[in-house]
Amino acid sequence: SRRPRAGFARAAGRRLPVPPPMTKEKLRANLRGLKARVIDTSALIARHVELKAQLEAAVAERRRMGEEKAAAESTAALRSAAEAAVKQQLEAARGEVQQHKTESARLRTRLSDLEAVLLSERSAASSASQAAVKVSLAEQGATTREAAVLERERELEAAIAEAQAVD
Repeated sequence: SRRPRAGFARAAGRRLPVPPPMTKEKLRANLRGLKARVIDTSALIARHVELKAQLEAAVAERRRMGEEKAAAESTAALRSAAEAAVKQQLEAARGEVQQHKTESARLRTRLSDLEAVLLSERSAASSASQAAVKVSLAEQGATTREAAVLERERELEAAIAEAQAVD
């Protein structure tokens, strides 16, 4: 059941009504309407082209944003891995620092023990040196006394010999 298009005088054995003749004013008004439609159609086509360009730009922007998101996720994953590696290195360094502190404390204790031993040895050496000096002085004193005693003995022997010679 197709309807015949306007402009065919006869369709399917029927006669279509013919419109009354148009006046110049009606023709001009009709022409203005058609021109307005053509302008509207051109505007619609231009709008369609503009919207299509916007759509393509939006698709390109979305694709770019997707690529940026993927790059950002990749960067975040690399940053996370780098942070984990740095944290691991930091923990290892902290362990080494703790080991060095422990070793340093042990060495300070050993150093203070050795200093105490050194002081003790110096004290003993000083005491021994003082004792040696005392012994040396005592020996010198004894030698001096011996010399004085020997001198006195000689004097006494000389006095005895003189007394015997006088008698």
